[in-house]
Amino acid sequence: MVLCNIVVLRAIAKIIDVPEDRAWVSVPDRSGQDVRYSLDDSRLKSLGWRPRRNFQEELARIVSELDVTRFA
Repeated sequence: MVLCNIVVLRAIAKIIDVPEDRAWVSVPDRSGQDVRYSLDDSRLKSLGWRPRRNFQEELARIVSELDVTRFA
């Protein structure tokens, strides 16, 4: 599964019930900023590994445990 940062941000905004236009502030890219973060789990899967948790469900659980009001 490949998720862009904006997709994860939109999911978090939806979980905390904040309109997207208020959920984050875009800033210019920094010099040397990572353009992409990735992990290839194909080798693990070829050995029989399967994730035990669903990303969207775990994201909702983690976000629900945060005090998101301190970020408002």
